[in-house]
Amino acid sequence: MGFTKVDNRILEKLITSDLAKRQIRIILLILRLSSGCQKNYALLERKDFKVAGIDRRHVKREIEKICSLKILNFDSERKIYWINDANEWNVEAKDMSKVVRKDLNFSH
Repeated sequence: MGFTKVDNRILEKLITSDLAKRQIRIILLILRLSSGCQKNYALLERKDFKVAGIDRRHVKREIEKICSLKILNFDSERKIYWINDANEWNVEAKDMSKVVRKDLNFSH
């Protein structure tokens, strides 16, 4: 059984920012097909987003929103998507360091 290595800053921004459910599903799909396949990008057609429960009618609009937040980049000619470094994202996110420290210091 494998796993997908994801930068903690990306996870923290996904957890604490005010992204829509569709947007989070799109980002998670791209993370799975890029990092989860040991690649820097995901190759997707609009119909492929159905696997994440995103109807074709909503894909373009949601991708545009995510790109405008500098979370995602898209090369339309090659149909590839990649996630930007979390420091480049233009989203408000809460600081999780206090919660993380508490969790790390907890012992049974």
